[in-house]
Amino acid sequence: MKKGIISVLLQYYQGAPVFHDDMVRAREEFFGNRNYSLNDCTDEERSWFFEWLVYDFLLSSDMPPVQDFFQRNPLNLPDFELQHYRDIANNEYGLYEILSIDLGCGMRIRNVHTGMTFDIRERKTTFEVKVGYLIFARVGRFSDHNELIGANGLYLPFKLGAELRKAWRSEDIRLTPKFQYDLAKGNTERDRYYSVKDLAERSGVRPDPKAANRSMSIFLQKHDMDSFVTTDKIKEWIYQLKRSSDSTPVTLLCGLLTVPGRTASSEDLNELLKCYNDLYNTSPHKSLRGKSPSEKVDENPYRRADIRVESSKISINEWCAHSDVALHAMGEGDMKTALRENNLCFILMFKGRTTFREVYRIYANKAIQHFVLGDREGGEQLLQFALELNPKYDFGIVQKQKYESGKFESMIPRKSSIRRKSFISDPAYRYYQFLSAYGINFATPSLTTSKSFNIS
Repeated sequence: MKKGIISVLLQYYQGAPVFHDDMVRAREEFFGNRNYSLNDCTDEERSWFFEWLVYDFLLSSDMPPVQDFFQRNPLNLPDFELQHYRDIANNEYGLYEILSIDLGCGMRIRNVHTGMTFDIRERKTTFEVKVGYLIFARVGRFSDHNELIGANGLYLPFKLGAELRKAWRSEDIRLTPKFQYDLAKGNTERDRYYSVKDLAERSGVRPDPKAANRSMSIFLQKHDMDSFVTTDKIKEWIYQLKRSSDSTPVTLLCGLLTVPGRTASSEDLNELLKCYNDLYNTSPHKSLRGKSPSEKVDENPYRRADIRVESSKISINEWCAHSDVALHAMGEGDMKTALRENNLCFILMFKGRTTFREVYRIYANKAIQHFVLGDREGGEQLLQFALELNPKYDFGIVQKQKYESGKFESMIPRKSSIRRKSFISDPAYRYYQFLSAYGINFATPSLTTSKSFNIS
């Protein structure tokens, strides 16, 4: 959906004097108070109100604002812009089951009440949920694909059993974001609707800390990741998270999942995300005063406690192409190109908050590039970083011995061609400061073959 079109619509209806009485009535219907101030609700509640106002609230003309807007075209928009409002007016809001997930691309969902199935083009939500979860959402169609076009809906982190699915389908109700708001505030009729906690108890699915620990440990062993990081180490990362939207543990684990020469499959990534979600929800958080999100749900069953990640795209392999170019350039003796590409590797890995199993190789290769370009200080520091990450790294050990024995002297020019104020401004230094804080053990005895270069 094109950005900004909802803001334009809201500004018009909230600012036009002719709709003042409608806007007062909308606040009364949604919040139960005609004088209610939107400053008194949370950002999430405000977003639900705006979604309901745009799509579900009926103006005095008996039309929702989005329909009134494209029919009257009060801002005299050209047809191609007005078409966006026609598209979003045709939508379906409801409670959906997540049937399958394609990480970063989309998912298949089914409306619990109607049984209708939709293939959704979506990025952010695929990293927040897992198969079987329930989600309040609004589906709209644009040209050849479906999208989620509403506010961020509540996620219910448990599967819907056959009994509950039958019960919900038999309810003759029209779901809107107001129902979601009432559910979160505890305003629903308890003899008619199920609360979030009711759903969890009736489905028989409750987070189990021991099972979450066991699943993550098995996953790490299955993918030979247990020598790099343990379940306890991941729980330390989770404990220190300052924001639920911080996806760094996930992106680091995704990077470690990737084996040199082979990209992780979507099935492996989905399994990793499932294990991490369970561990996240059952592990203590410093920000929650030592309690886990599942414990906070028990205290307040209307709190959404599952993992939240940033809306920016999670990219764990974007740096790889630059590494290949750097290796080729290094083999050709083009150290300036190799250095530029390796710098991009560190910039992109830092941006994506990720890593890979043999990251020390890039440090050692970059050290050689610095030596050849006359930067002794940088070369020494980079070799040190490589061997601090993996003291067993064969190539790094050999290159350090050569440098300290004077065998590099003939290839190091007196004048450096690398310009910078200090080494701390180097992207490799910045990335090392980030990575070292996570305590990943890269000192594995199992190495892929080091590529040899004749450097003169």
